[in-house]
Amino acid sequence: MITKHNLAVLGISVIIAACIFFFRRQNESSDDAVKHALSYKTFYEPGGWGYDILSGNKLIIHQEFIPALPFKKGFNKKEYAEKTAQLVIQKIQENKFPTLAKSDLEKIGPVNLLVYEQPATQ
Repeated sequence: MITKHNLAVLGISVIIAACIFFFRRQNESSDDAVKHALSYKTFYEPGGWGYDILSGNKLIIHQEFIPALPFKKGFNKKEYAEKTAQLVIQKIQENKFPTLAKSDLEKIGPVNLLVYEQPATQ
């Protein structure tokens, strides 16, 4: 036998379930939009090449130095900074942490070739 109380509980439960479904879909849509709006820009400084990861026009990562190495030096070539930025974006799009290990850098090239070395002064 259905009472007013049971009907009220059922109605409130349906409303709560609908709200949860709606807000969950909204978050998934906004997460997808962020993932697809990711881009990168490279830059050169006296210490070598680096990169920025952007979501739309918003800066989310500024990387001046090669990550995962125990010293602070930039990339030797713009191409290396670009490939690393692309790898970071790929990780974000796969819902992984955007951190890199030395093994990730080795996918781009031998680590010793990635590192910027100051030109010798005369």
